[in-house]
Amino acid sequence: MEALVLSVVGGGLFLALVGRYNTQLVLRGWEALLSPAAFKALQRLEEQVETDALLAERAHGRAQLARREERLADASRLVSLAAAVVSDAVPERLQRLRGMAVCCRMARALLPPPPLLPRAFRLREIASLAGLSSVIQQFLVATQERFRLRVWTLGVCYLVVRHVASHSASRIRPEAAAAPSPWDSFEAALHDFTALDREHVEAFKALLLALQDTSRP
Repeated sequence: MEALVLSVVGGGLFLALVGRYNTQLVLRGWEALLSPAAFKALQRLEEQVETDALLAERAHGRAQLARREERLADASRLVSLAAAVVSDAVPERLQRLRGMAVCCRMARALLPPPPLLPRAFRLREIASLAGLSSVIQQFLVATQERFRLRVWTLGVCYLVVRHVASHSASRIRPEAAAAPSPWDSFEAALHDFTALDREHVEAFKALLLALQDTSRP
């Protein structure tokens, strides 16, 4: 886990700002105050999720083209490559989320996470998890508890996405690569993987901002 250190002004001002601005505006305004180490950690994560999304989308797009051109063997191979990008990325995401759940206990002014929106996801399982998480969040008082619920939910959703992507890709075989159902499921899983990555980055950014001066005596 990267060393998460911030050197910014005290938590009291931070909490006052939270009361005046919405979460997204606060994050954008305070991002400029990240320490160099924290900013690099955030930048590495953003670059990683962008690269993974690009690789998966490109393989999926070429698979769809091969499908339309009835090159079914190529379509099957390319969609398997896209699924492999998702499968290979999930363990690293889960490792970071576990670290975030631990580190949030040191946070002094953690922003309350906004609820996950079911409509942001296409897979029914993930939309249901997002809705359930939003309901449970209303009963949690401590911000750290809400944050841990958020990262736990993201972790479970990543596992669902990996399963659906892998299972759907395994059903797209040359002899049945034109069948619509597994393609639809895979496309939904790929969409939700990208949506989860956006939530992952925002949660990581919020944690970096909250770990503002834990290194000070």
